[in-house]
Amino acid sequence: MYVLEVMSGPLDGTQWRFEQEIVIGRDEAVAGACISIDRYLSRSHATIRVDGGVLRIDDLSSRNGTTIDGEPIQHGMLPLERRFVCGRTLLRVVRDVDVAVDTTVTPLARVNTVADMQARRLPRPVGFVPTMGALHAGHLALIDRAVEECESVVVSIFVNPLQFAAHEDFSRYPRTLERDCALLADRRVSLVFTPSAEEFYAPSFTTTIDVGPLTTRFEGMIRPTHFRGVATVVAKLLHIVAPSRLYLGQKDAQQLAVIRRLVDDLSMPVEIVAVPIMRDVDGLALSSRNRFLSREERQQAPSLIRGLRAAVEAYLAGRSRDEASEWGRRIVVDGFPSAEVEYLDVVDARTFLPLPDIARFSDHADGLAIGAVRCSAVRLLDNVPLAEVAAATLADVLS
Repeated sequence: MYVLEVMSGPLDGTQWRFEQEIVIGRDEAVAGACISIDRYLSRSHATIRVDGGVLRIDDLSSRNGTTIDGEPIQHGMLPLERRFVCGRTLLRVVRDVDVAVDTTVTPLARVNTVADMQARRLPRPVGFVPTMGALHAGHLALIDRAVEECESVVVSIFVNPLQFAAHEDFSRYPRTLERDCALLADRRVSLVFTPSAEEFYAPSFTTTIDVGPLTTRFEGMIRPTHFRGVATVVAKLLHIVAPSRLYLGQKDAQQLAVIRRLVDDLSMPVEIVAVPIMRDVDGLALSSRNRFLSREERQQAPSLIRGLRAAVEAYLAGRSRDEASEWGRRIVVDGFPSAEVEYLDVVDARTFLPLPDIARFSDHADGLAIGAVRCSAVRLLDNVPLAEVAAATLADVLS
């Protein structure tokens, strides 16, 4: 059972439950989810349907279209909790929590110990999605990609203490294990690995992994022990799970680069699959920590992505890296005055060394604009690939 929920306007919070299919539109004669006050909706605007356990959305040739992350969509997969717009109405689909408890009909396989995980022999290829829980649509997109490409999928839920410094938010990090398992219950996940810290790290545990100079820049300067903790937990998880493919999001771009270097340097037999950032309708990158933003901070937070895009546009237009970075920083400061900009720069995506002033775009096709801001007790990270903006600019020229 699923719930379609309105996320904006006078009907904010209105819900409709459905099992297999629901039509969104203005005409109550044909639309199970009738939103008559939105004059930009067509009579039969879009359909949400369940196909093989996967949610899909179909625009029904509507007048004003259906969009996800600002991009028009005709037909496609719709991850749970992913926000989308029909007409001018913001919506999302979630599992019916009351019904999710009944997923014991097809129980989600779950193991809590290293020995049990290593004893499992799953059909290959095995896809692996490591998480710290508090799952959102970004995590679910990684899982859906793994399910599409692999015979078996393992998801780990483990809040790793090694990647938090003593003054950081380890105890505050959201822990929603039962809700997370309910979200995974109908996603064809083969196994969920949920060890405790005491199980994962024995009292005698002393080994850590240092990936070198890459971990000393940007995030590594602000959080000196963070990447040592990340590299250690990922190396240990890969040893325990032994996957064929490791699915990671591109939002934590420096973390992705560190794990790529770890895998390459230690000749680990796993393929890394990087999945694009999932964003809310206003562009904010999805993160488990977004829930800690105040209402005002949440409204201002998309200034980070706007500043990063502006920096890339300036850099591609021939401005120096320093000029482009400063231009992006000013946009963030103006739009997000309650936040401190910790860094905003244009770097090589593999080394995280600053890029030189541009000569030809082809010389820096792997470049990124990266940024981090701190507001109250929350840090937000984001990045924009140069290639993404270059492609969008070219499309505008050709259209």
